[in-house]
Amino acid sequence: MNKLFFIACLLLLSALQPDLGAQGFRFSPEKPVPGETVTVTYDPQGTKLEGLEVEDLVASAIDFGTPGLLSTQSLEFNVKDGVCTAQLSTSPGMKAVYFRAANYKQNKTDANADGAYILYFYNPDRVEKLPGAIAAEAYIKTREARRAGFEKSRDKEGLELLKTAFRQDISLLQNSVMTELHASLSANTKDAEGLETSKARILQSLGNKKAIERELLDARLQARALQDKDLEKQVGEKLRKKYPKGEIVALDLLDQLEKTKVMAEQEAILKKIWQQAPLGNAAKSKIDNQAMNKALHFSREKDWEKVRYYLDRIVSSEARAMACNEIAWSLSGESLDSPAIDLVLAGELSLQSLAIMEKEKTEMKDRPAFVSPRNYKSNVSFSIPSYSDTYALICYKAGDKEKALAYQQIACEGFMFRNPEMNERYAFYLEAVKGPEAAEAKLLELIEEGTATTAMNLQYRRLFLANNSLEEALDKNLALLDKMAIQKAREELKESMLDRPAPAFNLKNMQGEMVSLESLKGKVVIADFWATWCGPCVASFPAMQKAVNEFKDREDVEFLFIDTWEGTGDREKKVADFIQSKGYNFNVLFDMEDNVSPAFGVRGIPTKYVIDKNGVIRFESVGFNGMEEDLLREMRLMIELAANSGEKASARP
Repeated sequence: MNKLFFIACLLLLSALQPDLGAQGFRFSPEKPVPGETVTVTYDPQGTKLEGLEVEDLVASAIDFGTPGLLSTQSLEFNVKDGVCTAQLSTSPGMKAVYFRAANYKQNKTDANADGAYILYFYNPDRVEKLPGAIAAEAYIKTREARRAGFEKSRDKEGLELLKTAFRQDISLLQNSVMTELHASLSANTKDAEGLETSKARILQSLGNKKAIERELLDARLQARALQDKDLEKQVGEKLRKKYPKGEIVALDLLDQLEKTKVMAEQEAILKKIWQQAPLGNAAKSKIDNQAMNKALHFSREKDWEKVRYYLDRIVSSEARAMACNEIAWSLSGESLDSPAIDLVLAGELSLQSLAIMEKEKTEMKDRPAFVSPRNYKSNVSFSIPSYSDTYALICYKAGDKEKALAYQQIACEGFMFRNPEMNERYAFYLEAVKGPEAAEAKLLELIEEGTATTAMNLQYRRLFLANNSLEEALDKNLALLDKMAIQKAREELKESMLDRPAPAFNLKNMQGEMVSLESLKGKVVIADFWATWCGPCVASFPAMQKAVNEFKDREDVEFLFIDTWEGTGDREKKVADFIQSKGYNFNVLFDMEDNVSPAFGVRGIPTKYVIDKNGVIRFESVGFNGMEEDLLREMRLMIELAANSGEKASARP
């Protein structure tokens, strides 16, 4: 029997017989009424978390009593016989909740691909879903689709659900999130009825002489969702006329800010924005990025008054801490060999970055609505080791070697001693504080683990020879250790190999040529999703250029650098100017509609996909740890394994 058919039959049988030991989330009552307490159980057997510790049970509620609708919590749970049990207290405004279980150490999440982990709320008779629950279902299956476990946004289904919800409860039309979603889905699906209804709603607001500012701002959002520039312009004009000091003025200034490249003009616009009415969260994030960039710019100019001015105006804890750390790192000299610029100021800013993140880990004031408290705390904690690495370097150069080692220990343990560059500094401080024997032992351990740099190999060689005088034996030993490290990395990558078809695409490159994935069949393709504003993307490019150069004579290997999420402005010119200014000879493609990245499942950039010669995704690599040697070795091994994966079963039908 065909294996896939057999598996499909088993899945169908399981769906038809839910009482025969179904795993995953279960709820009691299955059809709750808002305000009831729901018992939630999760059995990881047969799921993505089978055999792993369940670190978090996440409940994301669509709650009409919450601004923005979405609220996320980590459930407190007990574990008995491997099954997690929790109690969910619900509020009158809750209409639906979607669940997921997570193990953050292994970066594994079980959200169930068929959307079965969604709990809807019912009328008191427990027969019919509440109209708000139907609207919430539309929101989950579109805006929250990926987080809720769906392969992609179900726009047509979502639109029909919204229409049904609006017919059953007209008061839902007063919710700005739902009306904007309706306009967006109508535009995406080119639904004539939806487009007409949305336009009529906007015109009604335009004609309402008593329309308050919030109503008009919502109408503007709907017009933008419809991609109707004329309507958007009309609403904007009415807002400017009726509310000359309102939010629209700040939004206009933000548009101006993103267009101008003159620093003095940018500064003047920023000051005006800070004097305007409060902005929404998305606009605040953009303003924080601008303030952070200004602080970094003026740190290079050594204008410390302006640096402090802009640091003080960054609202986001993460952005402010990041800026403090970046400046502190620069002032430290950025390496053991380079002289420091100002250790006193560097120490002050570095400690500030650590204090900010320690406070945020407790208060979590910037936690996004879709992130659970446990996940957010984990994410915040992840930044502390990087900032500790900066402070350790500053302490060492200031003469406090013991404190340098203590903070470097925090840094390396945070990365589980998998960051070779941090490990290099740790070994250096360890020798200075604990002596050569302790350093030699730790170096050998890290070399065997494959997490050492060339400098660490040399340090180990020096220490070994000083103690043992076996140069020839040492050289052979180092060669063997390197070989073992590469083999270990190869075996780990083999275990992580993927087997799913790469989405088809046909994108224009910088030369105006169309490049399709289909045309590259027979080659190993490395698709690197990036953007000019993405710091880790840009930081990874010198290593990626080396990889391109290394494989330039291989006709069966193709590197594609897919620009995505670039934002506003002349995208093609911005990207071309950047690539040319750096001298990279990359084949850059433009994901102009930003629809190729979600088709691949990109959640953050940089993300690289290594696709084998049959068009099957074999590897996904997210982020950049700052080490060129790591990235080059990873690329070599992934390309080698993908090139030799032909004998494996293809994911393509």
